[in-house]
Amino acid sequence: MSGHGDFGHSAEHGHDHSGFGDNDTGRLRRDRRAKAGVDSQEKAVAVHVESHGALDVKRLFIRLAREAGLVPIDQYRPNLVAEDTVKQQIVDADAWSPPDNEPTMPSGHYPGATGWTRLWREFWQIGVRRNRWKFWEPLEPRFSQRTWIEISCVTWCYNEAGDFQTDLTFQIQVLPVWDPAQRIWMYDSEQFDRHKAAAEKLAGKLCELITARAPFPHAKRVRESARAQVVTPPPTGVPTSHPPIPQTPPPGPPAPTRRAAGDEQGAIRKPEETAAPVSEGDDSADVDVTPPASQPDAASASTDNGGTASGADLSALLGR
Repeated sequence: MSGHGDFGHSAEHGHDHSGFGDNDTGRLRRDRRAKAGVDSQEKAVAVHVESHGALDVKRLFIRLAREAGLVPIDQYRPNLVAEDTVKQQIVDADAWSPPDNEPTMPSGHYPGATGWTRLWREFWQIGVRRNRWKFWEPLEPRFSQRTWIEISCVTWCYNEAGDFQTDLTFQIQVLPVWDPAQRIWMYDSEQFDRHKAAAEKLAGKLCELITARAPFPHAKRVRESARAQVVTPPPTGVPTSHPPIPQTPPPGPPAPTRRAAGDEQGAIRKPEETAAPVSEGDDSADVDVTPPASQPDAASASTDNGGTASGADLSALLGR
């Protein structure tokens, strides 16, 4: 504990020196949002209801907050500005940060969804009375507490499904004080714990009442049908099917051709025009591949000439 008594937590880690929340962001980061129901973090409490019936969540919150002893403080602090706006479209999941058409959509979104989105923000604090024994007097804020709750709410309305989705966040904000003894920034742990407990109690009650407002039965069917009909288109430039492969057989080899001797132009000639040149004294050039007609052999020739063939006849028969 420090010299400030109930100021027992350092603000160096987790809170910035201006006291306006987390060093990473002034609101609950997207990755800390609850998937369903109530999600309690170190400095924030989140409520998420994916599908519920028609309900004014802001009016419900104000009623429960006053019953819990909280009072609004934005009208007393010029740097705390309350907001309440409606956008005529289904904005993305990070509704508080522009642009409104980022790829990450709320969990209840479905293809082709239309509708509107309501965003509102309030700043509340645990109220006190000037005289504790005068319990009939209204509660008032006390800024010496240096602690308050920032409430941010987003409600999406889906026309086709006829239901709503709500994300509500309670962020505990603290203004730290300087501790000269330890030379660090500190914050009031008692007030922080009180406001954190009040936020958790409110979140649980709101989640219970919002969930109890059931949507129309057809809302689930509309959402499932829209998601089931989605077909992912192929990437640009990639054909959806291969072209048919021709079944015709490949052409055969070309007819053999010969080039004439001494033909510098390389003219193509017919096979009968490209006979091989005949050299002088080549016997094979006169050979006839056609079967010869029946000829008398040497024995029959000798018989016809008196039984003896002369040398001249033999030479004639042998082609000499």
